Amino acid sequence: MDLAEALRVIGRELPHARLILAPEDLAALGKTPEMPEVLSTVQAARLLGYTPKRWRRWAEQGRVDGAWQDGDGRWRLPREACRAHLGRLSRQPGGVNGVKAFRPRGPRKGREAA
Repeated sequence: MDLAEALRVIGRELPHARLILAPEDLAALGKTPEMPEVLSTVQAARLLGYTPKRWRRWAEQGRVDGAWQDGDGRWRLPREACRAHLGRLSRQPGGVNGVKAFRPRGPRKGREAA
């Protein structure tokens, strides 16, 4: 059974189910994921992660190349610039925005267990 047939069977058995397909699954079906060239902060958050507020902050700070505000004051972010920004974040030695991820440590030396 190929992917298209499997999806038809799932659609018949679970008519109200929502399926999330990976880009490689869509390619197998001959479809491309719907992702506009220019994203709003909400679209960037849904499609690429993080929150709309974080994307707004990055745009205001000039971290997303080519970002602009439309006539209503909403930020518009070029898709490829968003991906490039995320790529730069993953290579930063200090973590996202210079803040390292929290790592819990064990008990401090010299303290006795209560």
